[in-house]
Amino acid sequence: DFTATWRGGFLHAVHLGPPLAAHGTSEIDFAHAIAQLARLPNTGLVRELVIGATERNGYPTSWSHVVAAIAEHGVPPNLVRLEISAGTYNLSDTKLGDLSPAYSKLSGVRELAIELGSLELGDIDLPELRSLVIRTCGLTGPNLASIHQARGAHLERLSLWLGETGRAGCDVELADLRPLLAGKLERVRHLGLANSSLTDEIVAALAGSKLLQRLETLDLSGGTMTDEGARTLNAHRQAFAHLHELDLSHAYVSEQLGAQLATICPRVV
Repeated sequence: DFTATWRGGFLHAVHLGPPLAAHGTSEIDFAHAIAQLARLPNTGLVRELVIGATERNGYPTSWSHVVAAIAEHGVPPNLVRLEISAGTYNLSDTKLGDLSPAYSKLSGVRELAIELGSLELGDIDLPELRSLVIRTCGLTGPNLASIHQARGAHLERLSLWLGETGRAGCDVELADLRPLLAGKLERVRHLGLANSSLTDEIVAALAGSKLLQRLETLDLSGGTMTDEGARTLNAHRQAFAHLHELDLSHAYVSEQLGAQLATICPRVV
């Protein structure tokens, strides 16, 4: 349940919990482990911290004790990447709680990945953040507002699993996405709006958006894009032609339309 990776004789990465693809939960106390990690000498070269499946502590299982421990004890001083994952839990059986108490201890983090059923982001203040990945079944309008109103973030990669609107806590409507698509996050070059029940609407909104013009890669996989969305995409194919890659995998598109979409940009998945 505790894995360390060493480089050149120095601690480089720490993984708490079982492997992310393994069934089962951790038998160690994550909060205690985070506190102990903070007390270790010579952790200045630790670049990555991955926190996996915690023991069941109610329904939904919460990682709030992890956030509290980070807020109290901090993380290695030069940490670049933090990942918090449900492992093989059903996402709808998990929650993070409010991440904002930990922001002051994560000011140097450049990559943040969270895979849990629900979360609160509050006022995001992560000035070095370049990559944000949130895989959830219950993204909310307030979550999206937190992202596009983030202070000091210079995001280059933004990947979101939205969920099915009206289920598992997801209440995202297209109106919640419009401020993001307006292009305030000027450095974003990869955008993922995946696992969504709004994919047809998202395609139409993206076609004329400022954000699309800046993107190099776009991920709309795992959503509910139908032939309606495919026809919209095909009608606006020039708006998407500059993309290096477009991921439409697991869409509900007919074979004929799928063949037309395959030539929109150099690589269509």
